[in-house]
Amino acid sequence: MEKADGIASRRAIWPNGPLATCAFEITRSLSVQRIAVAIVLAAFPPVMMFLIFVVPRLAGGSVNIAVPEFLIIAMVSIVCFLSLLLWSSTIVDAELEGKTWVYTASRPRGRISNLLGKLLAAMIQSMAVTTVALTGSVVIARLAGAVYNPLHLLGTLLAMFAIAIVVYGCVLSFLGTFFFKRAMVACVAWALVSELFLAGIPAVVRFLSVRYHLQELVFRWYRWLFPANLDDYRALYGDYGIWTHLGVLALIGSAALAAALWRITSHEYLSADDS
Repeated sequence: MEKADGIASRRAIWPNGPLATCAFEITRSLSVQRIAVAIVLAAFPPVMMFLIFVVPRLAGGSVNIAVPEFLIIAMVSIVCFLSLLLWSSTIVDAELEGKTWVYTASRPRGRISNLLGKLLAAMIQSMAVTTVALTGSVVIARLAGAVYNPLHLLGTLLAMFAIAIVVYGCVLSFLGTFFFKRAMVACVAWALVSELFLAGIPAVVRFLSVRYHLQELVFRWYRWLFPANLDDYRALYGDYGIWTHLGVLALIGSAALAAALWRITSHEYLSADDS
């Protein structure tokens, strides 16, 4: 009877455990400090767009940027990655710093619930920040006459960033479980090598980069952004379909999440006091 009660209690924890953790993390993020950080991140791209496109016009000058969409993507991408870096890479380290890891690890499936719940909360918060930043940037660019199809651009980039947040969140969480003492350093190093270097190499190794696949999705969904020398570009990087890129992104995210779950359930983390 006790064994049956134990099994029932474990089943009740799943999936309520991750959802409860997610709700708790989102509630805890409503502090003044975290809201201020979110506001600064979300306001950075619209403010920069205002300074670049609106201020010169008010001063009687002119602005000539060939593809303002690339500028929007670049600035919002920085905000998106920084928000994920803050909230998804420190899942283990935050528990160790707060001295709550022992309690988390002792609960039935506590480690899994903690990882999935915090990851989901990080994705929700990052998506909220990214949505505000992207919407504000597109609105300002449209008011300044820099973009001419804002709804198409906004819808395309929202879909792209939603996919990016899921995949990047899984990868950063995976790095955070392995390099928990230097999680942010490891994530930044990975981004520099993979997203800035590997993504531009015209070889099969570029398939390991998340940015390459996201870039291809944007090119296909928002055709105005196709490179001018499309034939040369396709000769270097190939011509793969949308489902190929979505499949590779799903594989990268699933593999990273599975590795993170394995690591967090099999490794004994020690705080500075314990060691």
